[in-house]
Amino acid sequence: MLTLLTSLALAAPRPVVADFNAQALRWGELMVGTSGVHVGLLPRLQVGTRPLAMAAGFPNAGGRFQLFDTPYFDLAFDGSITVSNLQGLSMTGVGTGGMASVHVGRLSVHGGVRSYSLAARGMPEALPEWIVNLVGSDPLAEATTAIADYGSFVPAAHVGAATLRAAVELRVIKTGGLVLQGSTAVGGRADVEAVATVDSYAIDVGPGLPGVSMLDAATGPDGSWVLSVAWQQQLGPLHLRLGWGVSAVPYAWVPQVGAAHFRGGGFKRP
Repeated sequence: MLTLLTSLALAAPRPVVADFNAQALRWGELMVGTSGVHVGLLPRLQVGTRPLAMAAGFPNAGGRFQLFDTPYFDLAFDGSITVSNLQGLSMTGVGTGGMASVHVGRLSVHGGVRSYSLAARGMPEALPEWIVNLVGSDPLAEATTAIADYGSFVPAAHVGAATLRAAVELRVIKTGGLVLQGSTAVGGRADVEAVATVDSYAIDVGPGLPGVSMLDAATGPDGSWVLSVAWQQQLGPLHLRLGWGVSAVPYAWVPQVGAAHFRGGGFKRP
């Protein structure tokens, strides 16, 4: 076992592929882990999906095109789309962005911007069957039935924000090092409304809905900043990242510092 771990640790590392940098998978390369399933479809082009979100009723797809890949500078553009196939909920979320990376010796500096727009109307009438079987009940179906006894409730929301991201990687050993990340939303907005009917009376509710002020804050710098530091390590095909952070929203830093992926295959870059 010790010999195996030593050989993995000494294996030639591949550049880390993550949302905080501008790297992309090789042609034919596969990566499976906490961020989903991704594959290098063509040279410099990777596509992927998040199976757990899809199983929960939200089909999704994402991609990255790496325009520049040099020893000193990388540039990549991202895109993603998420929709809902849950009965009662109409939703579309679209994300776009770009990241650039500069490499000097053991140090890499990354920066970029991503924008996201979400439009949704209605509310799910029931959970997917596999979740109901797992937890033993369906609170959404129960709530839908209770609301229908008195009238109807149709919420709608449109949320959009641009997020600035920056990261610094310091390679301490051949297969591992530190990564510091920071992000914050700027120029965001959250428009939420609802139309309810109770005993044939229509009621329009706008910004006074509970939680709207929190949603507004989460699309601006004061309510969206995240800072984290983590150690990332490559053990052959296994890529790990673990650390700690602080954020305006409690535990929003967790996705930045916790990651595990298996990665392999692929051809050399043309």
